[in-house]
Amino acid sequence: MELENSIEPQDETPVSPEHRGRKVLVKKKFTASVILVLVLIGFYFLFFRTRQTPGEVDLNNIVEVSPEEIISDFPLGLPVETGGQARASYRFIPADSSERQSTISYVSGKTFEENSDIFEKFLLDANYDILNEIDETSLRFFYAQKDSTDLLIGIEEKENGVLIDISYLKRSI
Repeated sequence: MELENSIEPQDETPVSPEHRGRKVLVKKKFTASVILVLVLIGFYFLFFRTRQTPGEVDLNNIVEVSPEEIISDFPLGLPVETGGQARASYRFIPADSSERQSTISYVSGKTFEENSDIFEKFLLDANYDILNEIDETSLRFFYAQKDSTDLLIGIEEKENGVLIDISYLKRSI
């Protein structure tokens, strides 16, 4: 007994190039439609679901705070002069965020060199990574990070004294 091929021949009608082209065109149109819908959804959430335009800061989230109170926001041991002449101190907490930025600006009773040495020593002793530093004749600037915090310290010698600007960003409060 001879074994016959049990596979039955399939209909081998050739597909016309025109039909094949239509299938490809339909797939391209479908893919383009899906991408367009996703882009439109993205634009909706980007522009209509936010309360403010990009680059705009909600000033209601910036609160002026007394220098004595703002110091408690900074890392322990930060050598802020409490007896200095405070110029500004405020706290910024973005809406729907777990971040807090605290800033203080004051005129120091110490010299430019003393402040430069004191703040650099603090950063090194507290194991901050100094990512950016400017060291000029009358300007010293540190940008440092540790864990989920950023610390910016500006020291500038002016005619009326040494101006200290400190900003501390804590990413989870």
